[in-house]
Amino acid sequence: METPVALSNRPMNFISQQKLFKWIEQSRQQDLAKVRMLSLRLTDIDLSPLLAAMSSSGGNETQSAWSLYNTELERLDGALRCLPGLEHLTIVPPSRNTSSLLSGIYRSFLSQIPKRCLKLQHLIIHDFETVLEAVPALKRVRKVDFQELIPSPSPSRSPNLLHSRMMADKGKAKDAVVKVEVDTDDG
Repeated sequence: METPVALSNRPMNFISQQKLFKWIEQSRQQDLAKVRMLSLRLTDIDLSPLLAAMSSSGGNETQSAWSLYNTELERLDGALRCLPGLEHLTIVPPSRNTSSLLSGIYRSFLSQIPKRCLKLQHLIIHDFETVLEAVPALKRVRKVDFQELIPSPSPSRSPNLLHSRMMADKGKAKDAVVKVEVDTDDG
């Protein structure tokens, strides 16, 4: 478990909302309140419960895709409620080839941020600025920056691509931070 100082001084990075949910469940509320910086990559939800419901015989209770997405939105809202001290938040949206339901959940989640993150100083969204038109509530956040998504290169080209981008940007920035996330968890 992270120490309280570590929680408040370094960004917490999650490769999916499922990883965030799991981490929140395993953390103490007083530690969660100390988190100041968080980065979250949103992913599509697991639709296998729909298949299980269809294949089971005699099940009276049926779930719709919408109910699964709505449940996910409620869980994301609950996660924001558990992190009242957030000051810097980075959101990476789901991949571009998404369903209209996932796009709607993404926009709804973004609209919750100004309501739930009252201490938020800076929001970075890896998306186009046109998101402001779809989610006008974001205008209430003190500072919102948009960063265009860069497609993930193949692993064999990654280092060369990163190097060429750094060389192209040489002189534009004084410092560079390279962050690599590896998911070793099977769950």
